[in-house]
Amino acid sequence: MRYKLVMMSSILATIAVAQAALPPYAQNRRDLEVMIDFINQHREVGDMLNSISMDDYTVRYAETCIVQFERKKSTMPRGWVGPSPDLEFKSSSCDLAD
Repeated sequence: MRYKLVMMSSILATIAVAQAALPPYAQNRRDLEVMIDFINQHREVGDMLNSISMDDYTVRYAETCIVQFERKKSTMPRGWVGPSPDLEFKSSSCDLAD
């Protein structure tokens, strides 16, 4: 019985560690992948790309156009420790072709 309790505790501890927040470099990489996927899906953005900002989650293109991203709304309770929600498209200051 004690062996089963120790094993169950180990499994639960492993799951808790797996749900921990990502280190900043890993979170940045996930966020950047979302923005690059968006650029790849919108040719005009990639063709006229000026910059990608990880500070304010924006992509600038065609001199004056800005695409903004934001975190998905979290359904986790306040104070929950875990990975940040993914970025998602919020808005674009210019019309985007489909």
